[in-house]
Amino acid sequence: MKRLLSVILIILLSLSVLPTAGAKNEVSVTYVIKPSFDFGDVGDFHEGFAAVEKGGKWGFVDKRGKVIVPFIYDEVWDFHEGLAKVKKENKWGFIDKTGKVVVPLIFDDVFSFFEGLARVKKGNKWGVTDKTGNEIVPLIYEDVSDFYEGLVAVKKSGKWGVIDKAGKEVVPIVYDGIRFFSEDLLAVNKGGKWGFVDKTGKVVVPIVYDEIDYFLEGIAKVKKKGKWGFIDKTGKVVVPIIYDEIEYNFLEGIAKVKKGGKWGLVDKTGKEVVPLIYDEIGFISEGLAAVAKEGKWGFVDKTGKVVVPLTYDLVGSFCEGLADVKKGRKWGFVDKTGKIVVPIIYEAVAGFSNELAVVKKDGRYGVVDKTGKVVVPFLYDWIGDFYEGLALANKDGKKGYINKEGKVVVPLIYDWVASCFKDGLAIANRGGKWGFVDKTGKEVVPLIYESVREFSEGLAWVKKNGKWGIIANPLKTKNLPVKSK
Repeated sequence: MKRLLSVILIILLSLSVLPTAGAKNEVSVTYVIKPSFDFGDVGDFHEGFAAVEKGGKWGFVDKRGKVIVPFIYDEVWDFHEGLAKVKKENKWGFIDKTGKVVVPLIFDDVFSFFEGLARVKKGNKWGVTDKTGNEIVPLIYEDVSDFYEGLVAVKKSGKWGVIDKAGKEVVPIVYDGIRFFSEDLLAVNKGGKWGFVDKTGKVVVPIVYDEIDYFLEGIAKVKKKGKWGFIDKTGKVVVPIIYDEIEYNFLEGIAKVKKGGKWGLVDKTGKEVVPLIYDEIGFISEGLAAVAKEGKWGFVDKTGKVVVPLTYDLVGSFCEGLADVKKGRKWGFVDKTGKIVVPIIYEAVAGFSNELAVVKKDGRYGVVDKTGKVVVPFLYDWIGDFYEGLALANKDGKKGYINKEGKVVVPLIYDWVASCFKDGLAIANRGGKWGFVDKTGKEVVPLIYESVREFSEGLAWVKKNGKWGIIANPLKTKNLPVKSK
């Protein structure tokens, strides 16, 4: 009896541990705070603090579970750049990590801090404040954007422009619309036409286009008089404005263009490297483009050469050197020479990832390698993508994880398992109870909780008997504030 009391005393004064029932090996969970809080809701830890709710009001606790910010706020957001936005009596402001109000709660709306500044609104006017509450940009604007390299777009009297952190106007407030910077140029609209200005406000692309897109790889698509083309950052037309449609910007140095109902590919000089003879063109992947003609699909390279014949009813895209192709109702894979490397016998396939592809046959899922060899037998109702060597699998309504060899590493006994591991652990549920499993299948946090949250900054919330507590990640307990309460 004396020994038992000593053990209990040690637990209460130092770490609180709880053995896991039913796990592969006996393990312990380390409590920072035992489930004792009657919080209504809890948030993840950010910058060392977690938002918590009690009686309809919000506050913050630190990693030891100590209430640092009292439950006086109607709404709070996570800490960002050392400050958290909070709401009380329909007004917003900011607090620091001691709970001190550093930006008074006088605003009707605020955004979190970015680059040391935050957008704030009072009435129907916007401005910008710093972390001490000083108004860097006065509240005289109808709208403001986030800062970008010291600049912010503002709207006043229905017009847009750009000012710096000192409030100096660098792009005159004369434009009807603005799309913020892409590759250091600002898209502006005036009188229904679009162009680009630089950071000094100088017009570098004339404001003559009906539509424009953002710059990518130094080129932007533009529309004029119903036709599309591309310009460079000096405003020079590099791809003639003659096309009926351009589906997206340049990718791998080429772009899809359509004219007269047919599709082809152009390079950045405007050369039609793939003639406009195709009914459809898919995305470019690994240097090849999927093309369709008269209902059949294949692949061409960037010179227009057909490398996979147009004999398939449907194709996907190349991934890890192979592309999924369909004939009739069956799928398989071809390489870049058009050779069939995985037979076209499957009801469904997913693209290759980490040298493996999930495939379906006779209503069951398995996995094949790049030679077509079945490495995971067709036993499963569903298999997810492999990530860090493991894939989520489902069989007869139960979930677990398998490895690349098909070995079950996390038993398929769970009603729900997270789709991936975070910090080495995955949330799992069985019979309405929650816990965590590791990549070996060990229940390192026993499934005894009514609710759990994902680990963040090494800690996770757990709920038992209606009370919330905090546990440490058993894989990363070093330097964490573990103790009892």
